[in-house]
Amino acid sequence: YHDAFEDNQGNVIAYAVLPYQGPAPDGSTGPDGANAALGAEAQYFTGIANPLTELQDLTGVASHEVAEAITDPIPYQNFYGWLDSVDPPGGLQPGGYEIGDLANAELSTYHGYVMQDLPGRTAADLANQQGGASAIASATGPITRPLDTDLFIDQVDNPTAGAFNGTIATFTDKDAAVEPAGIFTVAINWSDGTASNSQDGTGHVTVVSNGDGTFNVLGQHTYPNSPGRRYGSNAFNFDGLQVLVIHRTNGETAWNKPPVTLVATEPADVTSMASTTASGTYGTGAGIGLTLDFNEAVNVTGVPTLALNSGGTASYTSGSGTDQLVFTYTVGFGETTAGASLDAASANALTGIITDTLGNAASRTVPIDVQPNSLPGSKSIIINGGSKATPSVPTVTGITPNSGPTAGGTPVTITGTGFTASSAVLFGSVPATDVQFVSAASLIAVAPAEAAGTVDVTVTTADGTSAASAGDQFTFVSALLVSGFPTSTFAGAQHNVTITALDANGHVLTGFTGPVQLGSSDAGAVLPGTVQLTNGLGSVPVTFTTPGLQSISTSAGTLSSSESGIIVDNTSNYALVSTTVDANNNTVLLWDHPDGSAVVWTVDNGFNLLHVNAFAEAGWTATKIAAGSDGLTRLLWVNNSNQSIALWLLNSDGTVNSTSGILGVAGWTPMDLSVGAATRLLWFNSSSGQAAVWTMDNSFNVLNSVVFGPISGWSVRALGVGAADLPWMLWDNGGSGQAALWELNSDNTFNQGLGFSTSPGWTAVGVTVGSDGNPRLLWDHADGHSAVWTISSTNPIGVLYGPFSGFTAVALAGGSDGLTRLIWTNSNGVQVLWLLNADDSFNSAGTFGPFS
Repeated sequence: YHDAFEDNQGNVIAYAVLPYQGPAPDGSTGPDGANAALGAEAQYFTGIANPLTELQDLTGVASHEVAEAITDPIPYQNFYGWLDSVDPPGGLQPGGYEIGDLANAELSTYHGYVMQDLPGRTAADLANQQGGASAIASATGPITRPLDTDLFIDQVDNPTAGAFNGTIATFTDKDAAVEPAGIFTVAINWSDGTASNSQDGTGHVTVVSNGDGTFNVLGQHTYPNSPGRRYGSNAFNFDGLQVLVIHRTNGETAWNKPPVTLVATEPADVTSMASTTASGTYGTGAGIGLTLDFNEAVNVTGVPTLALNSGGTASYTSGSGTDQLVFTYTVGFGETTAGASLDAASANALTGIITDTLGNAASRTVPIDVQPNSLPGSKSIIINGGSKATPSVPTVTGITPNSGPTAGGTPVTITGTGFTASSAVLFGSVPATDVQFVSAASLIAVAPAEAAGTVDVTVTTADGTSAASAGDQFTFVSALLVSGFPTSTFAGAQHNVTITALDANGHVLTGFTGPVQLGSSDAGAVLPGTVQLTNGLGSVPVTFTTPGLQSISTSAGTLSSSESGIIVDNTSNYALVSTTVDANNNTVLLWDHPDGSAVVWTVDNGFNLLHVNAFAEAGWTATKIAAGSDGLTRLLWVNNSNQSIALWLLNSDGTVNSTSGILGVAGWTPMDLSVGAATRLLWFNSSSGQAAVWTMDNSFNVLNSVVFGPISGWSVRALGVGAADLPWMLWDNGGSGQAALWELNSDNTFNQGLGFSTSPGWTAVGVTVGSDGNPRLLWDHADGHSAVWTISSTNPIGVLYGPFSGFTAVALAGGSDGLTRLIWTNSNGVQVLWLLNADDSFNSAGTFGPFS
């Protein structure tokens, strides 16, 4: 039987031949064969090389020396050790080594195979465990015995009270039988970092010898109990107790690991009583908000009540699961404090079922009178229920947030005056689904479901209804849309991103004006944290600084959206941005450089370079390339300032055939280019959420144009056209893992739509049509994974690639040879072209660059 011992990094640090019943290496058989395998003929290995080929023969080496050779901790949950029949030279001496010394803090079970008990040593003694003299001794818990020491912790008590006053732990020093008892330092370490230390039996910890090599650690220590340093079920819970023993003469140490779990026993109790209502005099019908703070989180069952000195009663409103409970008191007629401040009726005025999170009953004693933590200690609230309070029509001065989804469910904080515990709230003409009274100046109302648009939020009490004002308006939004940023860019390049508030039909909510939050997956991105939308639209510049797959996200209330799958290339190198397959089934690659120049390569299927053509147009960026069966390749340029486009026809050798410029269309961005029987150009309007497909001839005259959408929350990403001249248009839903693929007719009208869903974090970034007529969908994930799905008449068939550190899949293109081309970009500037088989499995790869 053999085993390998590894360190925490998986490196082999020891390899041992362990006991077996059979011939020993010297050929001996019978019961002594196992002993021979253990002792005289023991073999073991140290180091991190291959243990199967580098075993060392330690003939004549006793097992205690094998133990001595292993100096690193052994992170095994189960360790198999043994003892041979050969004593160390000179017999067992203080500090001598034994296989039992291999016990480690990480061990939960120790199997000690004892061939022959050594004089004065039992199996349990040698294995540092319990179990008497049995041949196999098992641990009862994770007790530590550090390597090469005769000092170890036997037991650490699990405390059941808030203070220690007795034995905390016991430990053993085996050397105590043959040398004077040592002087020990003992540290009691609590999980919050505090410690009590003792030397020579002074301080809070005392070490007492039992005269047999075992010692008791006695302690008197109370758990700290102050704000931020509490024990129990709150957020500052002690989670363990650790005892460390140090022999101050020979330096041996022992400790228990992991720590023993502490048990909370101190009850939760009320630390203060306060009010959210301003000081003043209140009459019949007035609402008073009260709070009770506890020393830890508590749970509430039912509706606790609090008797008050006015003769009235406050009822529990909210707060279960936190350390503050909220109560509401409505002044009844005849209730009065006779000029004194409102207070609890007595220290025992709180009733109901309140427990800590462990289920222990909480103390319900409340502070009263003028103590600093009592209600009269902080407020002077006079109750005079003999007269009606002065009528006060409520007012609404502000709401936060001021927008939410049409589905409702948004908690809205309403600020103003004159609110009561019986306040009713309307969003337009629809009641809030829930209203929580906080104070006379604050309510929390949950927005109902309502059609997209802007409404006034009004509050009604017994004294009247608040008047409509500019500060009370709430906008119901169907979705937010982040768009306009190019799908591929270089680190350090600045582009504008558009944020749009949409109704349920995808139309811009022109009535929405307010802030939305903006963020990015790139921690170094340069962008504002807040964007102000006006009439439902906002636009800001954004700069990514980190290469890789990045995203931009926005949120407003419970709404959120993102533009994901943005490929950010190395800031100083050429990068592959697009690919296509020409009429000869050669691969055409488009390279972009941060300075705006572009290069077009043509390579064969052996990745041999056939043609290279370099181009540069000041103020323009080459974004897409697409080849047709006519032997010509289309190259798309986009103007960096006004989104005008230029289309070039390239000959089969990559030289320019002809060029044509097209004026930009306000708000529209060219997204992709594809060629079937004719050239098709895909557009997206980031403001309206609409997409469009143009069909053009080789002079780039527009023959056909069809507009789609808007689709609330979705943006168009790519276009693929096959030999049958049927376009496939790809929509993405902002990194949610959802994508839609639309098949269009040859005149670009809608034919059918397919929806796909995977886990969040995936973005559909490209589509092509293979020689089999089936579209292939390219997915990217920021963790370095990519996937290609073939969409047939049945279910999608997917192939997963990676993860590949630093790499992002950019685009794919199908050829008539049955192969699909997939290009990758790396954050270090390296670019890769893959050829995929018809089943999307890997065929071959060519690696290029980096080129600066």
